[in-house]
Amino acid sequence: MSMKDSNNRFGWLTITNHWLTAALILLMLVVGFYMADLPRGPDKLQMIGVHKSIGITILLLVILRIFWRAVNPMPVLLGAPPRWRHRLARTVQFSLIALILLMPLSGWIMSSAGGHPFSFFGLFTLPPLVGKSKALGEAFHEIHELLAFAIIAVLTVHVLAALRHAFLDRDATLLRMLGRPGRD
Repeated sequence: MSMKDSNNRFGWLTITNHWLTAALILLMLVVGFYMADLPRGPDKLQMIGVHKSIGITILLLVILRIFWRAVNPMPVLLGAPPRWRHRLARTVQFSLIALILLMPLSGWIMSSAGGHPFSFFGLFTLPPLVGKSKALGEAFHEIHELLAFAIIAVLTVHVLAALRHAFLDRDATLLRMLGRPGRD
């Protein structure tokens, strides 16, 4: 399998980025909601540190995806979907990328505003994006939480659309993201 995408299939870099990002997002959502209920203490602090590091990993993956897409166009759409479905699909894809980009940035701002260091797996500390501000930290805590629910909503639409392609449309859209060539 080629690294680059072709007209009818995704390359291994796109597929790996997609599924790794998906797995990390699901992990982050579970960890995020779990740690929200933990009492303050060393266990919660350790989970927050891991949560931050995985968030930065996701941020790097989505930046890679954006650059990759700029130099490596997407395969052509299968079939001839109605114009509204094509627009909806692109809107969902764009929204998901935007939300995945904004989520770790909001966490980084929240952490910076709270005066908490932002360590990447204990290897190095990232610089704060903003100065310490309780009000800004609280605002970005709310934004971060709202973004989680927005990701869940858009991700649900994305998954349902993939399942629709597989089981109702019976086309190869989902198969292409599994590394198989798309045929209409």
